[in-house]
Amino acid sequence: MVRQRLGAAEGYLAELNAPAEMLQRRPDIPKFVKGCPDNPLGPRALYLYRDGRDLLYRIRGTTRPWTIGGDVSSGCIRMLNEDVIGLCQRVPTGTRVLVHPYLT
Repeated sequence: MVRQRLGAAEGYLAELNAPAEMLQRRPDIPKFVKGCPDNPLGPRALYLYRDGRDLLYRIRGTTRPWTIGGDVSSGCIRMLNEDVIGLCQRVPTGTRVLVHPYLT
């Protein structure tokens, strides 16, 4: 199930709570970032839940679009910012999400 998590300022609604593995890989980012243009999650993030429990997976934008499709994530599905904004406008909270395994 998907739940939209909203934060703050100027259309940037995604809040980052960086997991330990992300901080190990990217020690340059802070542990928490409010919604803002510099947020690594981009302008929006859909938080994926199962039975009311946060799975720590996100469908989100990115400030580094060249990384989309690469294996550089802490459990996120990255999209172009304009695409994730459009998705968030069309997908209601509670929508079922099916994520296929990564194929090499």
